[in-house]
Amino acid sequence: MATPAELEQLAEAALAEAPLRWVIVKSVGHSRTRTGAARYDVWPPRLFVPWPVSDVYRLLVLVHEVAHAKLHWGRDPRHVEEYEAEQFAMRWARAHALRVPKKFLVGARENVCDRIDEDRKRGVWIRPSIERWANRAS
Repeated sequence: MATPAELEQLAEAALAEAPLRWVIVKSVGHSRTRTGAARYDVWPPRLFVPWPVSDVYRLLVLVHEVAHAKLHWGRDPRHVEEYEAEQFAMRWARAHALRVPKKFLVGARENVCDRIDEDRKRGVWIRPSIERWANRAS
């Protein structure tokens, strides 16, 4: 289990991976999203991240938002962007010897399912491999 100081160091390392054009806003008690923790705005490029990072779950939410900054500019359908950001966060956790909490995995799948539903309503073709991953029982 990572200590609070180790979590903060990991969070700062993750934030350092965000492209330089992004403004990082350390957001205490942010409540705009389902997780109540983070969001990103493409223009102007701002990354709102949970702070302080008090557990692995909040750290992975932060890394998920960094993934959006690194990977996306609204080019792909939302379900693809969310899936890629979730996968990035989970790979990042494993690369840093962190256990991905079940709560994060369940939330990640729910998040991708929600984006699939939104894209389907807009007539967007859904990638079958992403839909299979999102609908898999936890």
